[in-house]
Amino acid sequence: MQPKKPKRGRPPKPKTERRRNILSVRVRDETLKALTSCAEKAERSISQEVESRLERSFEALGMLPEVLALAYGRQLAGLLMVMGRAMSSMGEYAGFMSKPTGVRRDDWPEDPFAYDLATKALAHVVEGFRPSGQVEAPKLAKSFVETAGMSMEELSRGFANGVLSAAAGRPAKVEDRTFAKEVRSLLGKLAEVETPNKEQLK
Repeated sequence: MQPKKPKRGRPPKPKTERRRNILSVRVRDETLKALTSCAEKAERSISQEVESRLERSFEALGMLPEVLALAYGRQLAGLLMVMGRAMSSMGEYAGFMSKPTGVRRDDWPEDPFAYDLATKALAHVVEGFRPSGQVEAPKLAKSFVETAGMSMEELSRGFANGVLSAAAGRPAKVEDRTFAKEVRSLLGKLAEVETPNKEQLK
């Protein structure tokens, strides 16, 4: 029996490279320019650059719970994810109702109607996780607010105003400057919104 002759043509590609699905997307000129530049630097095609970035985005999403847990502790990380899901789901739905055409997934916080419904959903979630039992301030807390000449509500508002001040670009503490820079880049237009809470920080 004579051995089989090898088939002519190119050798078969590895399984991971054999199948590529076609995905057509529309992007802005700025995005295409950035993708082209990054692809050239990495010595790969634009398609390969897009695929690489998509894969990394999925990997980063999978890391979100652990990153939040490192930053805020496991329980608060879980709460933040539940809060975010409630606000996002309600906000996107309300944003669509407010602007059925041309609405973007991430711009609903700029719509008063959508933002209002999202905060109502958030309040409901926060109450849903409230620990059972009577709310009673411990002696140390009572002593602190009495010495400072404020109420418990004023104390909590002070902490909130500290965060709002950083978000408004006016961090009261040096250590909050990095937080302010990072959060303002994420907030975008929301960082410039003036509300009664922010007005009193000026």
